[in-house]
Amino acid sequence: MIWKICFILIFAVTAIFTILAILKNKFGKKAGKVVTPFNIFAVGIFLSTLIGMFPGYYCSVSEGTNRGLKAFLFSLHDTFQVFTLDSDIGFIKDNITTDSNLFAEAYSLTISVLFVLAPIIIAGVVISFIKNFSAYVTFLFYYFREVYIFSELNEKSLTLGKNLKENHKHSLIIYTDVFHNNEEKMYELLSAASEIGAVYFKKDITNINFKHHKSTMIFFVIGEDLSENTKQSTQLIKIYKNRTNTELYVFSDQIETSIILTGIDKGSMKVRRVDEVQSLISRSLYEKGNEIFQRAAVNHGKTADYIPGTDERIPINAVIIGLGKHGTEMLKMLTWYCQMDGFRISINAFDKDQLAEEKIKAACPELLSDKYNGIYVKGESEYYIKIHSAIDAETAIFAEQFKNLGSLDYIFISLGSDSQNIKTATYIRTLCEQMRIKKPLIQTIVYDTDTKNTLENITIYDGVSKYDIEYIGDLESSYSEKIIINSELENAGLQCHLAYCNDKNMLPEETEKFWKYEYYYRSSIATALHDKIRAERNVSKETEPALEHRRWNAYMRAEGYIYSGSPDKSSRNNLGKMHHNLVDFDQLPDSDKEKDKRVSKSV
Repeated sequence: MIWKICFILIFAVTAIFTILAILKNKFGKKAGKVVTPFNIFAVGIFLSTLIGMFPGYYCSVSEGTNRGLKAFLFSLHDTFQVFTLDSDIGFIKDNITTDSNLFAEAYSLTISVLFVLAPIIIAGVVISFIKNFSAYVTFLFYYFREVYIFSELNEKSLTLGKNLKENHKHSLIIYTDVFHNNEEKMYELLSAASEIGAVYFKKDITNINFKHHKSTMIFFVIGEDLSENTKQSTQLIKIYKNRTNTELYVFSDQIETSIILTGIDKGSMKVRRVDEVQSLISRSLYEKGNEIFQRAAVNHGKTADYIPGTDERIPINAVIIGLGKHGTEMLKMLTWYCQMDGFRISINAFDKDQLAEEKIKAACPELLSDKYNGIYVKGESEYYIKIHSAIDAETAIFAEQFKNLGSLDYIFISLGSDSQNIKTATYIRTLCEQMRIKKPLIQTIVYDTDTKNTLENITIYDGVSKYDIEYIGDLESSYSEKIIINSELENAGLQCHLAYCNDKNMLPEETEKFWKYEYYYRSSIATALHDKIRAERNVSKETEPALEHRRWNAYMRAEGYIYSGSPDKSSRNNLGKMHHNLVDFDQLPDSDKEKDKRVSKSV
């Protein structure tokens, strides 16, 4: 009876652990941890072999109170020997006690299969060990060279790794938490990583000891799981905070990441959160923002470089389709970025979420307030925003409302996928042609670099008519050393931040504040963006301080700040996002007017 029970258990255990391995491979949160599909399957084979050995020893051990325990221990010992090629199946064959020769043959065959699988599993473990050992050896060979360490191997980290290797040929690229499987995508990533001489570890980035390295180490926590990114970054800071020449870049747009990284003791480590959404929108305006003003000027009967008088108001009619992360960020940025002498921004935003407007109002209470939105007061920010909620861009209702907008100068589309963005952008171009309006600047997000390069300057079937759509956000343009590590915009933002400081002895402390606190970083980047466009638009030095305050008012409201209710500085409440200076320029005290003058001359 015990032979039949164990025979059934062998198949049951093997089946259960095989299914668990398959489920882990398909739905597991992480593939590079200790609990891998391979390890799960190996445990199943071990237990099945142990169960298969048990009846033989149980029947051969003399009866007594410890019979079962002795049989288990002998079986466990022999199972270990099976995995080390030091066991003989003959013991099982000789001890099968059954009336059925057919059953005996089936049992022997099953045990034979387990005896073959066991050493194969051990071989896999050995190969894995050799690969990890080889990676460690390679790491040691680069003892005096800079090393770039990534928390995950994906398209983003691979693109950045390639660029870093091109710029620093003698450096080492390391990918961690890499799980080898037969999936085509991972195979392609591993092949591409091998081409640049990268090495990879199965272990999590926080479980590998990189401390004993002489030169610069730069960590990139760049996984798809943003919560995991936050956890890994805090662990890395605790491990390496006292090490010099160490930097950490954490890719996350989550507020909790910002809060944690601001408050944690970072020691000597340089730590920066990379908000990929903000970075893309900021970079787009930094590089191409003047084209929005140029299109508006041309579309309203002026030349592209026309400089309007301070009393003129050339309308900038913008449309945003999709109020996800990118669309919402663009809405906020356009509001303050387009504060410019001689221009006035009007934004119509569409989203199929029926609560889209309510969500913007909740995040930015004063931005859409009737007191400021579309109300033009001297010395105050000038803008008009209308949110079209519950409108799908693929419906006739959208087309009708879009056509009623009239002349348009700038259109931004972000609907979640390359395919949807391209489809909608081409549809929008068709609608614009039907409206017979001058071509607005149309921008949309396309992540795939090959797709972007193919679409640029493409024409329709007549070979002449161009779609004239600008595709931004592709991987090669977004994930490079120039953008992530040595950003021109960040350097400009730092200079704007330091312009607020009158005491040169405080500059090192102010520099640290710029990198440490999100408030200073974001506001200074915004200032740098506007400084650049003011220079390109030849803004009068006399009007620049007042314009800077208009821009700042719109920026603060887009960040969710409200007026504190009093011009007294003591009424300011940073935690409550309440500021005493959210008033028109003429109501500012002279000291704050001087700040605006200083900042407007910083670039």
